[in-house]
Amino acid sequence: MTETVYVKAEYREKLRVKHLAMEPSLQGKTVSFRLDNQSIKIRLPAFSPGAKWSEDLEAEADTWETKTGNILSVYIYAVHIAIENLTFAIPTTAAQHGSVNMSLFSPAEREILDKRSDDLYLLARRALDRWIGIVRWTTGMALADVDNRPVSASLDGGRLFNLDDGGKFYSPRIPRTVKVLGRTTLTPQTWQAITDALANDEIPPIWNEYFASSQRRVEAIDLRAGVIDMAIAAEATIKQYPHVSKTKRDKKMSVILDKWDQFGFPPAGPWLSDLKTLNQVRNYIMHRGDEKQVDPALCKRSLAAVKNLIGLLT
Repeated sequence: MTETVYVKAEYREKLRVKHLAMEPSLQGKTVSFRLDNQSIKIRLPAFSPGAKWSEDLEAEADTWETKTGNILSVYIYAVHIAIENLTFAIPTTAAQHGSVNMSLFSPAEREILDKRSDDLYLLARRALDRWIGIVRWTTGMALADVDNRPVSASLDGGRLFNLDDGGKFYSPRIPRTVKVLGRTTLTPQTWQAITDALANDEIPPIWNEYFASSQRRVEAIDLRAGVIDMAIAAEATIKQYPHVSKTKRDKKMSVILDKWDQFGFPPAGPWLSDLKTLNQVRNYIMHRGDEKQVDPALCKRSLAAVKNLIGLLT
C-alpha cells in the first residue's frame, strides 16, 4: 500500500481577460475574497520592459509619455487566480519530489486528482466571473470579460502547489487555456472600490449585469439577444426605482413609459421615445418571434437610451 501524507496546497490558474488595462502602480496587486467557502486570491500581472509578445505574455506597456518615457498604462493580457488553504493526501514520494512526476501517482490517484482539479478550475472560473462583474460595475466598462476565444482553458494548466516546499506536485492531463483582446484601465481608486465591494460581499445590481451583457452581445453581433438584455436592464432599473409607488411600478412597461410624467418619474429627455421603441421591439421578439426591426441603428439608440435611464434613476 502506498504511503501517503497530507500536504497544505494551493491551486493556481492564469486566465486571459479582455478590455482591461491598469496604471503601473497596480502591477502585482492582489484582492482576496471567499466563494463557496473557499479562499480566493486574484493577482494582477506585472510586465517586463522590453519583453517580446508571446502566448504567455501577461502584461505589456501600452501608453507612455513621449518626452519622459514614463509608462502611463499597462495592458492586461491575463490575471492570476489562486484557491488557497487546500489539503491533499498524496504519496510521500510525490510530496518529497518538488515537481510534477506523474509516475509517482497510481491511475486511481490521478483520476481523483483530475476530478478535484476540474472542480477547482470551475470554481476559479466562477471566481473570475465574480471579480469581472465587480470590475464592470465599478468602472462602467461593460466589455470587460474573460476572453471569449478559448483554446484550451488555462495558461498555467491548473497546477497544484505543495506549500511546504513551493513546488508543484500535479497538473491535469487535459490542458486549459484562454486567449484575449481589449481593455478598460483600472486605477488605484477603482481597485480600492473593487476590493471594498468584495470585502463587503456586495452584489452588482441586476440591471448592471443585463446592461453589460447587452453591450457584449451587441459587440458580438448577437443583436436579438442584445435587445432583450437591454430591455430587461431598463425594466429592472425602472421597477426598482424607490421614489415612485410600487403600485405604479407594477404596471406594464408600456403603461409606465406612456405615463412617465404622470407617474412621478424624473423628467426624461427625448431618449424616452427610444425606450418605448425598445420595449415594443422586445415584445415583438418575445411574443411573436418578430425581429424585423432589430438592426445596428436600433441597438445604438437603445444602448444610449438605457444608459441615460440608468444615469437618471440610480
